[in-house]
Amino acid sequence: MNATLAESRRWSKRQWSYAIVSAGIAQVALILFFGGRPQAPLASPRFNTDVYSAVDPWSAQQLAQLPTLNDPALFALPSLQGFSGSAWLTFAPPEHRLNDWTEPARWLALNPTWLADRFAHLAAGSSPAPLLIADKPLPRPTGLDVPVPNAPLATQSDLHVEGELAQRPLLAPLELRSWPPTEPLTNTIVQLLVDATGRPLTATLLTESGSKEADQYALAQAKSAQFEPLRRPKEMSPPDPRLSWGKLVFQWAALPPAATNGAAARP
Repeated sequence: MNATLAESRRWSKRQWSYAIVSAGIAQVALILFFGGRPQAPLASPRFNTDVYSAVDPWSAQQLAQLPTLNDPALFALPSLQGFSGSAWLTFAPPEHRLNDWTEPARWLALNPTWLADRFAHLAAGSSPAPLLIADKPLPRPTGLDVPVPNAPLATQSDLHVEGELAQRPLLAPLELRSWPPTEPLTNTIVQLLVDATGRPLTATLLTESGSKEADQYALAQAKSAQFEPLRRPKEMSPPDPRLSWGKLVFQWAALPPAATNGAAARP
């Protein structure tokens, strides 16, 4: 019984359609009824003050002849006919004139008195202390003066080996000679490059002694030198690429002067 009453209370699609159309018609009628009423125009405000141009007839004629008098933007925007035209729109460019002008030299004045005072002050403050060596007595001798003879001159030339070659002795000593005491000789230095077998590969003269003959003799002796060969490791295959650098310093000696004949005995 209750289910039957619930189904009978539900609206059908036709009833819903009629209800929607009726609501729309009612809204349109209300809009037309309330929105179609004419509104009364608002009364314009009335000013009690009137403005009149108090000018004479000649000025009125001149104002009437102005072509831009009716321009509404005459005072709002810049134009050539307004006050901006004569103020900043029309102007004459400035004329630049270049002048070749040089300022004359203005030397600083020199005060000689100031220089003399500064020098005197500096000299007075930096004067050295006097030396009093001459005022002291001579020291007393502590013992007898022992004469020290000069070192004897070397009469045999010598050879020194420097660098890596100093660790490899010569298999045969080099033949060294002395030179006549015609002029003082310095050391001759020869640079050597020796391979693993002890043979020189290159010989370069680094320092000359002052005698060309002595330098050439030193080069020849250096090229003929034979050094101790290096020990070859067991795992190294021939040839042995190891090289050694060194220097040979030849210290030359001068020959003693020849003895002169003594004076002949008187009869």
